[in-house]
Amino acid sequence: GVHHVVERSSPHSRCIELAMDVESPEKEQLIHTPRTLELVTRTRGALSESRGWIRTSTQKLFGHDWNPRFAANAEVAFRGALFLLLCSIPVIIPDGVSETRDMMMKYGVYNSSVCVFIVFNLGKTFGEAFDIAISGIKGTVLAAFMGWIMYTISPGGYTDESIDFWLGVVLGSVYVCVVMLLNLNLTLQMFAISNFAGTWMVFLNPKEIAIVTPPWVGDWSLQTDILLQGLVCTAIGFATVMAAMLLPYPLWSLTYVQENQLVMNRSISKVLHMMVNYYSQTQPNVYHKDAVLRSLREVQSMTDDNDPLIRAAWWECFGMGRTQLKRQVLHTMDQMSSRVYDLAFNAWTVSTASAHEYR
Repeated sequence: GVHHVVERSSPHSRCIELAMDVESPEKEQLIHTPRTLELVTRTRGALSESRGWIRTSTQKLFGHDWNPRFAANAEVAFRGALFLLLCSIPVIIPDGVSETRDMMMKYGVYNSSVCVFIVFNLGKTFGEAFDIAISGIKGTVLAAFMGWIMYTISPGGYTDESIDFWLGVVLGSVYVCVVMLLNLNLTLQMFAISNFAGTWMVFLNPKEIAIVTPPWVGDWSLQTDILLQGLVCTAIGFATVMAAMLLPYPLWSLTYVQENQLVMNRSISKVLHMMVNYYSQTQPNVYHKDAVLRSLREVQSMTDDNDPLIRAAWWECFGMGRTQLKRQVLHTMDQMSSRVYDLAFNAWTVSTASAHEYR
């Protein structure tokens, strides 16, 4: 039933079908028979076709065939660097080059905070980046809301009255402590405090007048509220991060989960055969024992990678549609693979310990 659901809801259904054919204990032996080699070749070919030529070509540029993990990280780093460079151009060019750029800088709807947002909110996949970026937006909104409250209580900030100074110190300290003590996302905490720090320091500085107008006071616009300008810059940074995750092709979380599951199925089958062959030998080979341990570690790393990707995939479908169905199926498959790994590891540990005591 699980196989048929994946086949209907996944563009990689042919890959999963071939993977299951390869992982069948009756069809795959530790030695490479002609039938096994044929199935592996067909599986890799179907997987390559399902990626699309844009994705395949891009991954080849980063050496995906030699080191997939390094290639994935290098590609994300390149995407981030490219979009960061493009977004930094309006900041570094001098005034007078572009009227549009000068107007955006004048009204504060574009500044270096856009680049900062990109640096801190990139992710390995679209779902992961979306989750992190949403936390950054929440932190920025929380900081702006606190700033509006402070300037509602004391519209001009601290001037000459000591009560305004101590009021600002108490409110700011309570805000920072509450944000740090609550069980909030780390990104949300970082943006909530860092964006508030500048507003707080200006509030306590009698020599500096902040242009802050709470939205409920009236005359609220980009020209009269720097906190609103910060929200617009955050929105631009968010849109840029999403574009970096979608171009030249989308980095969907479930795509990586499907590929990891495909490799994990083959790896678990191979490890089980290696364990059986090791204890079937009259004189067990110590090198085969090391190979089993190495393969078990590789399977463990793949099971650890899938869980955060499956959680991040919720942001790619919001728990709806065929993608959510595929996400649930892959989550079930990942749990089953993890249980098989745990059983194999425990069996290997107990058997090796028993063999050592027998000797």
